[in-house]
Amino acid sequence: MEKIFYTVFLISIQASIVGLFIVLVKRILNNKISPEWHYALWVVLILKLILPFGPESALSFFNLMPQVEQSVDFLHYQSYQENIYNRPVINDRFEKDNISIVDESTRLSDSKNEVKILAYIWITVAMIFFTFIILSSFVFHKKIKRRGKSAPDSLYSILEKCKERMYMKNNIKIVVQDVIKVPAIFGIFKPYILISPEILKLNEEEISYIFIHELAHLKRKDLLVNYLLLVLQILHWFNPFIWYFFKKIRQDMEVAADWKVLDILENNERKKYGRTLITVLEGLNTPHISFKLVGMMDDKSNIERRIEMIKIMDIFKNRKRFFVITGLIVFIILTVFLLTNPTSKTLLQIGYYTIEIPTDWKVKTDTPGLITEKNTILKIITTTRIISSGELVFEKDNVPVGGVQIIGYEPNQLLFLPNHSEVKSKKEIEGLITKAVLVNLDITPPAATGDNSIKNENHIYLIFEEDGIAYDIYADAKYVNESQLIKIAKSFKPVPDYEVKKVVEGFGKRLKNVDKLAPKEGCRELIKENYSQYVSQDLLAEWIRDPSKAPGKYVSSPWPDRIDIKDITKIGRQAKFLVTGDIVEITSVPGEEWRTGVTLTVEKLEGKWLITGIDFGSQLQTQKIENLDEAVSYAIKSRRLAYNEGEAATEGHIILDVEEKDGIIKVYTIASFGAFGFENGIFTKISGSGAIPTVITFSKNEKGVYSLLEYKEPMDGAFYIDSLKKMFPEKLYDKVISADKYYPELAKQQEAQAAEYLKNIGRTAKVSAAYVEKKLVNINVEASNKLFGGTEFPFLNDYPWWIGTRERIENGIRYIYETSQSKTNDGYDLVIFRKTKEDGTIVEEYRYKIVDSEPQLIYKNTK
Repeated sequence: MEKIFYTVFLISIQASIVGLFIVLVKRILNNKISPEWHYALWVVLILKLILPFGPESALSFFNLMPQVEQSVDFLHYQSYQENIYNRPVINDRFEKDNISIVDESTRLSDSKNEVKILAYIWITVAMIFFTFIILSSFVFHKKIKRRGKSAPDSLYSILEKCKERMYMKNNIKIVVQDVIKVPAIFGIFKPYILISPEILKLNEEEISYIFIHELAHLKRKDLLVNYLLLVLQILHWFNPFIWYFFKKIRQDMEVAADWKVLDILENNERKKYGRTLITVLEGLNTPHISFKLVGMMDDKSNIERRIEMIKIMDIFKNRKRFFVITGLIVFIILTVFLLTNPTSKTLLQIGYYTIEIPTDWKVKTDTPGLITEKNTILKIITTTRIISSGELVFEKDNVPVGGVQIIGYEPNQLLFLPNHSEVKSKKEIEGLITKAVLVNLDITPPAATGDNSIKNENHIYLIFEEDGIAYDIYADAKYVNESQLIKIAKSFKPVPDYEVKKVVEGFGKRLKNVDKLAPKEGCRELIKENYSQYVSQDLLAEWIRDPSKAPGKYVSSPWPDRIDIKDITKIGRQAKFLVTGDIVEITSVPGEEWRTGVTLTVEKLEGKWLITGIDFGSQLQTQKIENLDEAVSYAIKSRRLAYNEGEAATEGHIILDVEEKDGIIKVYTIASFGAFGFENGIFTKISGSGAIPTVITFSKNEKGVYSLLEYKEPMDGAFYIDSLKKMFPEKLYDKVISADKYYPELAKQQEAQAAEYLKNIGRTAKVSAAYVEKKLVNINVEASNKLFGGTEFPFLNDYPWWIGTRERIENGIRYIYETSQSKTNDGYDLVIFRKTKEDGTIVEEYRYKIVDSEPQLIYKNTK
């Protein structure tokens, strides 16, 4: 259901863009195209709603949509899942014989539930609309049948004459009824014209105009269009733009029907037709019909436009060919512009930067070390990202023309130039992302080849001194001139979160330099020398005090080579990220490696990104795990790093099935993580997940000790059900699709663990996994946003955003953060933030007087 809703929602967004564009075009053209073409242009919108995905075209309007950056595989990424069953058991050096934590991603189940709820609301309302329309149509048909009478023969004589003028032979019935006052046509397969008794009072000529108008609707298939609009309107009931567009379509439908009538009338009849419209308008006092009929008078607000069109009919008729050609051209342009998909885009990334190349160039895909990732944006824009950590080679018409490579660079040293090259010219280039040098070279093959040819190349070196690297953008001068090469260099842009990636990967490269087997003083010096530019002063000081806490090289082989980033998650609104990945250790044997899960916290401190925390998944393990249920428990608790809140990690799980083969154990579970902390004196679940179907894979060594290989949760959103079915065997579908029903049991397990934690620390309090009700501070909204928004007063972020308390443990000491509200002596609201120890000792206090929308600090105490 979620997938269908997601698809309809995306179609609705695209159609809204198309509809707005059509409205704009119609307003610009106005009387420059005929009413028939005004109506015909809406066909583009209807086709977009029915067939949203068309062929690719460089002319597509959607090529103009801004590019959406998406998370993709990062540098050095190895296919983790592909190697689960053929790699060595995960290294357990950091915590001997314990589970190695590989936290593949951070996610909340709330988004999945929200989409699911929205999907069910959508289908429920759609079904209500559909049922109501069907019932209304049925009731209306019954009323017509009960209260309708056959028309006199004189009316059929008039109708026959009208059919002759319209070149129609349809068998059409006329029904005189008092259900609706205005003429209308009803029924698709057996149509009949509905008229009220008042119509019988009109003269023959006026009645003939009414019949011709209704026949025009029938001939133009407007009834079918109207029913199609009803179906589409039901599907897209949530989109006000669609309602507006369909109202305009129905208005244009009436005007187009008038045009059809006027086209067959004589000049002296057109004014009479207009007067007939006004006469019928006077009878527009019928009650609202819940479904749309196609009739002579659909909308009072549209009547002025229709009368005006009758007045200028001669202009349209005299220039009919012009209006036909203009309308046809506009229709073709809109079709090509709006019913086509944009051309697929290829994004190139080398190192920490993206690069753009001419459209007729391609990347030589057999270059070693390339990673290809495909993404689809709104189901209409397909992007392919090609990533390299070393070199990209470009070709045109299968002929190599140049490339870009990352080379080492030492400040104040000569640039690394290709072998057998001679510098012909050299100059600095201004206005690029960093210091840049353009070098023109003549390159000759080695003498041993006997080849005396000379190849002239241009090289632009983008020099990043702080990183100790340069990007060498090179091209054969025979195919690419200097200006083209400079244009490519100007396209260099940092990838999202590149500074976070740089600090983590830079830190990873330094791990091998810190020998943990060195004497303690020597190890301290190595830590300071290698880590000081990557970690915060507090973390560095902690490692220098106790070098055993710092990562590094433990034995001569294998040694840590790098950190492979697997996921980056922004934490709240702060300049803070949680980075998960693997420390990859290698040996001198190619392809042999060991991986250890690692999670790092990266923050921006005084303008510089630094690592402020690092966890190897060992905090939750203090013993060997030789029991499967216990292994599952520890694996779920490792998720606490994704939530960054609470003092007690709890979990709940229900094992649905277990598969074991060749020492690999796959556990199918419904799992939930809960982080408990004190809010308003209640020990409650302050962060965590709902009931999530989860597949946990372990290896088991000959000693019976479990090691975590993979922790996999389903994808969110529209792909949730599909990913569930790929993860779980068919026999478990019913249980995992309705996983939410297990949450009460999982919550009980979490509450029991939380109660045990309180018992261990000697604390008595109410334990609840349910949400704790909170009373908000009652002050000016703008002032509240400033105090609790997190950006203007970041030092208040640890305080409750409600009136009450929360508790935190900092460096082993429990602190109580309290937010309260009172009044100043002069009657202003006063918000007090107070941090105390358990014994009541005040550690810090801030008092803010609320003057209009401004919080004014009137008291501060930071001992």
